[in-house]
Amino acid sequence: MKIETTIFILVSLLGSLYAVPIGKSNRTQEGTLGEARLILPQMDNDGLPLVPVRDALELRLLTSFGGFTQLEGVGGWESDGSGGGRELHHEAVWVYDIATTNDATAEILLKDIALWLKKQARQHSVYLRLPSGEIVFV
Repeated sequence: MKIETTIFILVSLLGSLYAVPIGKSNRTQEGTLGEARLILPQMDNDGLPLVPVRDALELRLLTSFGGFTQLEGVGGWESDGSGGGRELHHEAVWVYDIATTNDATAEILLKDIALWLKKQARQHSVYLRLPSGEIVFV
């Protein structure tokens, strides 16, 4: 249950005090809200589009959290190349930001979704930032 609290400042004007609203708090009955993040490549490791996985992920996020923000981006990383040197990789990704409570229930649900996503997208790992700010590669 969300507890909406308006934050005020007191302003003195011509000898009178006025309470001026300046914003809303982001607290719920369970605690503060946080922002989780999942990153999904747009192609699998064989170069096949992951649009069906993206669509299924979005449905899971809507069902589980009531919404998300999706951005497109580019991810990059280095790995050991076949010739013994370093190999640089770039790939187009979908980034999902999810506002959720910062508690154990949300963490368990997010990790479950990340494990499901890893399997569906046939990935070695999935980037997950928990609402606490902790980053895990599932």
